[in-house]
Amino acid sequence: MRVMSAALLLLLPWVSAHALTQEPRAMACMLYFHSDTVFTGQVTSSKEVPGSGDAGGGTLYTLKVSKSYLGPKAATLVVFTPKDSSRLPLEQGKRYLLFASKEDGKLTIHHDGISGELKGAKAPLKDLDRIIARKPGQGGDVFVRAVAAPYDEQTGGVAGIYIYMAGPAGSAHGLTSPRGWLHVHVPAGTYTISASYPHLTFKSQDISWQDGSSFMVPDGGCAEIQLQAEPAASGK
Repeated sequence: MRVMSAALLLLLPWVSAHALTQEPRAMACMLYFHSDTVFTGQVTSSKEVPGSGDAGGGTLYTLKVSKSYLGPKAATLVVFTPKDSSRLPLEQGKRYLLFASKEDGKLTIHHDGISGELKGAKAPLKDLDRIIARKPGQGGDVFVRAVAAPYDEQTGGVAGIYIYMAGPAGSAHGLTSPRGWLHVHVPAGTYTISASYPHLTFKSQDISWQDGSSFMVPDGGCAEIQLQAEPAASGK
């Protein structure tokens, strides 16, 4: 595996060793449009829920709602966090910004990179205020990242990759930055994306990112796409 990675790096035009840690992920503008409820609130109580059958256990938290950005306008909400690798534990008395989705009949929260204590949520709260104030026809942002190996901290973003995206609402293109990122603003709509560079092929990584073969960009929202570079097959 290391030999293959080394061979790939020789093909890549430029690789940043710091790109993985210096670029934001899981932006509020993407999470908002993939959530059922977004709100701030204070934890007033918690209750452990045992697992049964194929369903794992977790914790139910009751929160007094301070501000609702999406979903029901309720004085209190109950959210569930499962006891697994995505667990987001809350503490009684603390205030949080939470992005929740309906799963198995419960509003469920996960460790998504944005949900967390309110005292550290200054940037996502500004994003949410902009989303609430959005207007029809405003368009949205697409953030594309080209990488050599998404789970290898010794590599990073790949620069100089030509990115092209197109959809019924229009098209956009550009080259990735020294840290492997491309940011474009496009009209709201559904898009597909492709990337090209000599002797390389690219595949969309849709685990926690969006699928580059078809993704939606809403007014006031955004999309995040990660494309992994691989050596092209011999003769291509």
